Amino acid sequence: MTDLVSVIIPSYNCSSTITRAIDSVLSQKNVILEVIVVDDGSTDDTIAKLETYSSSITVITIKNSGPATARNTGITASNGNFIAFLDADDEWLPYKLSEQLKIFHDSPNVGMVSSAAEQIDADGNIVVSCARHLQGTLKTLLFYENPIITSSVILRGEILRDYGANFCEKLRLAEDWQLWIRLSAITEIVVLPRIFVRYHIHSSNLTKEFSAEEVYESYIDMYDSLRDDPMLMDYAIANWKKLQNNAMYLLSYHYFGIGNSFIARNIMLKAILLMPSNLFRKSTLWILLGMPRLRNALKKLHNVYIRHQQ
Repeated sequence: MTDLVSVIIPSYNCSSTITRAIDSVLSQKNVILEVIVVDDGSTDDTIAKLETYSSSITVITIKNSGPATARNTGITASNGNFIAFLDADDEWLPYKLSEQLKIFHDSPNVGMVSSAAEQIDADGNIVVSCARHLQGTLKTLLFYENPIITSSVILRGEILRDYGANFCEKLRLAEDWQLWIRLSAITEIVVLPRIFVRYHIHSSNLTKEFSAEEVYESYIDMYDSLRDDPMLMDYAIANWKKLQNNAMYLLSYHYFGIGNSFIARNIMLKAILLMPSNLFRKSTLWILLGMPRLRNALKKLHNVYIRHQQ
């Protein structure tokens, strides 16, 4: 059977980046493509940009409903035996899909593959390269962290269609993370350490539209939704306090990373009150003292030490 990859690109007011994203898909090597762009009620000239591609892509327009609904619309319309996702402001490197498809052919038990990514700032500079190699049943890991960038993901279409899995449209945030957790209960996942994606970051996307309280509630809503999944409910219920704590910890670490030490400390103190064992986690002291430079210096010293031990 010839592989057909359905690429789903949700777009909302992304006129300045949508052509870069689509061109990076059409430049993929050694793969047959179905490109589906779901315009989520854009009010800029995104549609005009899409019309220039003629029959090279399929365009679906919906009223503004959010990325989860846009991606689900694309999944419903797709015909490929593989489904890949790309955000309209990101881009792929040319051999992204062909290299990931090799994993599926070599490993029948693998249902989802993601990859590493370069994070690019608004000036086009590489901020950081995210590279990890993970493989197997990642359910427990994914409950506590999300190492998967949506724009790097490709799945077997049957995994979504047979399981009835999709992006939870009730969640305001973390709808992708929730899906990865759900999928980890039914299939093996591979996170490749190779960089196949350029992930373009913008000014504090997570905090731009939502307060810290709203982000925390979104994380809790995400975890709460897993208590209704028959394959995940036992773990979610038994570890509910740990998951609440993890939501606080991740949010605190995020604010610390973007330089808002005041909010980071306040959230971390709440996490410590919930679970005092947070005092012994490696980043807690940095966050409480508000010293990102010390954190970076210690990381460099640690890396030097590791290299000398090898």
